[in-house]
Amino acid sequence: MVHVFRRLLTPRWLGMLLAAFVFAAACVQLGRWQFGRHEQRSAYADRVDTHYSAPARPITDVITNQSLKPDDDWTAVTLSGSYRPDPIFVRNRTNNGEPGTEVLGVLDVPALGAVLVDLGYALAGGDARELPAVASLPSGRTDLTGWVRLPEASRGRELPAGQLASITPADAEPAVGPLLDFYVRAKTPLTGLAELEAPSTSLGPHLAYAIQWWLTTVAGFAFVWFGIKRELQEEALANPAGTAGPTRPAVRRRSPSLEDEEDAELDRHYAQE
Repeated sequence: MVHVFRRLLTPRWLGMLLAAFVFAAACVQLGRWQFGRHEQRSAYADRVDTHYSAPARPITDVITNQSLKPDDDWTAVTLSGSYRPDPIFVRNRTNNGEPGTEVLGVLDVPALGAVLVDLGYALAGGDARELPAVASLPSGRTDLTGWVRLPEASRGRELPAGQLASITPADAEPAVGPLLDFYVRAKTPLTGLAELEAPSTSLGPHLAYAIQWWLTTVAGFAFVWFGIKRELQEEALANPAGTAGPTRPAVRRRSPSLEDEEDAELDRHYAQE
């Protein structure tokens, strides 16, 4: 253990230790980001579970100062108004895994304002550039039940009038005038359109990814520790005696020759006289 810490204080391994700290900090931040995504998905799933199947409420009970609170997203509402004649098409959407177009209408609600209403889904035709043919929007006063939704993020794309890249009221305003900053997804689709799929409440893999990143924070330190241990072991194998310099070769003893034995015999003879 002492030898490991002594080796750790060398410039090479101090640099490795600094890199391990940087790697660990990056893993912590990536884990926090994934955990934040998990919390967002969890909050979204809680809202869907709370509101989606609940009884519908008048939209005026949900909307405050003509805006929608995030906690009220997916609340079932009822509202009444008159549709404008021209639909709006949201291109490049998917529904139950099928590509197509979502069809929106603008509903003028008395004492509230103009609201975008998602009326349903039309499958893509043979030519993706062609807009789907849809039935005429209802005329006169219409009663509607649906779910009030927060606006989607704008994709910042410029499309021809009557088309959107996302359900973002602000993007539709240049063509239709002021709109409230939310939209309503109709519970019953417009005639000829498909019903939109139910919202997913899956939490995804974000929590597992966060835990993986946090567990990985020790990988850099483990690399440094075992790297030093291996280096010390290799040095010990290369120098078993444990000395700093080269070992001195052992002196080989020469086997006695016949002349040596005769000389020794003469020495013993003279010693006896």
